Amino acid sequence: MDLSPFERNTFWSVVIGSTFFWLGQIAVHPGAVQRFIAVSSFKESKSVMFWSFIGFFVIKGLVTLVGLLMYANYHDCDPIATKAVQQSGQLLPYYVMEVAQQYPGLTGLFISGVLSAALSTMSAGLNTVAGTLYEDFVQFVLKGKRQSEATQAFMLKIIVLVIGLICICMVFVVEKLGSLFQMALSLLGVTNGALVGVFSLGIFIPRANAKGAMVGSIVSMVTMAVVISGAQYYKASGLLKFPGKLTSIDGCPADLLTSLPFNASERVQTFTGLGTPVVADPSVPLIFQVSYMYYVAFGTLIVLLVGVPVSYLTEAQDLTSLDPRLFTPCVRRFLPPTPAKPPAEEYTLVNSNPAPEDLKEPAKENITECISA
Repeated sequence: MDLSPFERNTFWSVVIGSTFFWLGQIAVHPGAVQRFIAVSSFKESKSVMFWSFIGFFVIKGLVTLVGLLMYANYHDCDPIATKAVQQSGQLLPYYVMEVAQQYPGLTGLFISGVLSAALSTMSAGLNTVAGTLYEDFVQFVLKGKRQSEATQAFMLKIIVLVIGLICICMVFVVEKLGSLFQMALSLLGVTNGALVGVFSLGIFIPRANAKGAMVGSIVSMVTMAVVISGAQYYKASGLLKFPGKLTSIDGCPADLLTSLPFNASERVQTFTGLGTPVVADPSVPLIFQVSYMYYVAFGTLIVLLVGVPVSYLTEAQDLTSLDPRLFTPCVRRFLPPTPAKPPAEEYTLVNSNPAPEDLKEPAKENITECISA
């Protein structure tokens, strides 16, 4: 129950950090928002979110259960300590290969499931990024000129191809960054923190403007990129370590123990995986020791701390011109009343293609009235 942000995995770091992480993934992420607005009504959007929560809860529960099973199976014969695998991210495939080897086809089913999940996630992400880049950047370069559907499709395919090649090249970088879970939360802390911060600034601060949001998001992304890069640097240099749960090799077969280049007394020091304590050299700045679980929360806080004063110091916002529906309900009550709009001019609908007989009689009546006058 330690509230220190410098402890790696605690109750509060998981609760607070996961809350901000999932806010970024569900509430404001373009991939999620596009799915919510794709349905026909707001009621269906809430239904989609409800069933999504159930699916996430089941998946996270199963993943946690698998982790407990692996720890129970390997706590006395750690594959990382015995050099059977090199990283903690390789434990799950190793566990499946070991347990499922007596069940033909189960290993292939696991691999196909992993690949299918990865491809579906990547395809959705690539479509979202390609559409966003086309609308916000390509259209801006083209000065808003609309292209034919064939040209748009070709441009989107080129964007997807380029992003896909970048993702493939990043594989060689990812394998050097250690834990996949930590790496994912760290990288998302750069973008999701700024994203949640911008939306929070907009719905909670009526005087916020575009300049404040832009400056706040840029400062947030740059700051979190420096923090994450610094933490990775000190980790790679051995000055920042994250010792994991206690494991041993006492339960390993005798023939395996005799082949290891170390004795049993060194077993704990050989494993550096996920865990709560952080071992840092005194030369490591405190900012780089912050738990990766807080990256999104800190990114959000930076946007607010920078965006609010910048908004107040730049152009003033006319509060009477703001739409109250764009703010959270607790803020709406403090907004000044919006001036009533002038009533629309009344008009009469007429037939755009009147029949000849509809025009003859009124015309005759008007001529008769003019002559008599």
